[in-house]
Amino acid sequence: MASRISLAPVLPFKLDKHNLQLLAVLDKDGRIPLSGAAKKIGVSRENAHYRFRQLCNEGVIVGFKLLINYFALGYKCYNLLLNLENLGDTTRDNIVASLKKNKDIDVKTYILSNWDLELIIWVKNDTEFYSFYNDFMLRNKEYIMDKKLFVVTSMYTFSHEYLHESAHMVTLKTPSKLVSVDLIDEELLDILELNPREDLVSIAAKLKIAATTVAYRIKRLSKMKVILGCMPRLDLSRIGCTKYRIEVLLNNPAQRSAIITFLSDHAHVLRVYELIGSMDLAFEGDFGSALQVDLFLNQLMKKVPMIRNFDVRVIVKQ
Repeated sequence: MASRISLAPVLPFKLDKHNLQLLAVLDKDGRIPLSGAAKKIGVSRENAHYRFRQLCNEGVIVGFKLLINYFALGYKCYNLLLNLENLGDTTRDNIVASLKKNKDIDVKTYILSNWDLELIIWVKNDTEFYSFYNDFMLRNKEYIMDKKLFVVTSMYTFSHEYLHESAHMVTLKTPSKLVSVDLIDEELLDILELNPREDLVSIAAKLKIAATTVAYRIKRLSKMKVILGCMPRLDLSRIGCTKYRIEVLLNNPAQRSAIITFLSDHAHVLRVYELIGSMDLAFEGDFGSALQVDLFLNQLMKKVPMIRNFDVRVIVKQ
């Protein structure tokens, strides 16, 4: 019998104490210079640079995410789930690549689920959303078998506390008063969203303003609660974890606060979305096994008995 095709195993990457400390510092401030991070974790600047490169090269750090509260700028957020069919070898990858060209869209890819893709879409108004939606559906009509749409009313983002025991939470929601920004601020946000760790001098050259002015504008946008932080995007499959998304339907949507309180106390939960649609809430987290997810969900059902139903799926790319 001919030899069967096998896939080489991806061996877990070991995170030592200083790597975990570096991730904790970056979780709190993803734009911190590595020289500053080195001081905080008690290593040389060269060692911090080495560790940072190692985490990137090993695929643990896959990028950085600037936490912008677009709600404060008057934007709306939609969550679109897609079930695809008639796919060729590269069809899904081509659809994802096309979507990722739009800075206002985040894309997640699923396995072990009825859904293939999830889109988080930021728009200035309903007209802008329906323009995108109609164009996307028209261009991909032969591949879309089913779809589900939610309105996202708020988001909660948490640090990777289970890695480094350093906890903090960032809340994105509509404030009582919207914030106005000028064109330079908008360009600055666009630059930082593409590369959140870009240095002030490089940004200043692109905007044709002084580096001190860039620093002032970033500080002002942070004070106005538009920029709420910057965090690393981690692929924790490299250390043996899998990312899950769980959608929850409640007996009464007004009971969201109880489940959000429970989730905010759980170190493996990384993001929570409040939704309007067929589900009331969704959250994402990193877990070491399906058994760990099952134990967590059993605990959740006991602590928060108002849950009517839930749906679980595995995220493989985001």
